[in-house]
Amino acid sequence: MRFKMGFEGEGSPERRFTGTIIGIEDISPQWEDSKWCSLKVYWDEPASITRPERISNLQIRVVQVFFVVDKY
Repeated sequence: MRFKMGFEGEGSPERRFTGTIIGIEDISPQWEDSKWCSLKVYWDEPASITRPERISNLQIRVVQVFFVVDKY
């Protein structure tokens, strides 16, 4: 699933970056199988600001959803 997320740097306006969700993980080992999870992401473009490798699903705006259909 592709998404957009905004980031602000010191003294610069907000920039939006596009990424792809590549996995879903428990938010913490002590909260195993919780409905709260973190999304592992791959950022599409390089940036001079630091962006996290894992984010909350509440922080993103979905751009495109892919469905995989197994014919078998």
